[in-house]
Amino acid sequence: MPVLKAGKLLTMNGMLPKSIQTRSQAVVVKESLRPLPSISTDVVVAMEAKIEALTAELEKKNREQETIKEKMGAWSKYLGILCLI
Repeated sequence: MPVLKAGKLLTMNGMLPKSIQTRSQAVVVKESLRPLPSISTDVVVAMEAKIEALTAELEKKNREQETIKEKMGAWSKYLGILCLI
């Protein structure tokens, strides 16, 4: 079975929001798998499922990270006010 040589396609220019980058990377990998005739349909389907699962997990982690940042910002403001008292 050939090794996926589309690894270079996984890097983005960093100009898009993380969720869009993640979704775009998944689409690029999926599209790069399809034209290779030596890869079976089952392998492509399995890779697509893995990509979707990893994309969903990454998006969840990104949302969790944003929530933590927001909470830290709120606590920083709260503690800053307490220090002024």
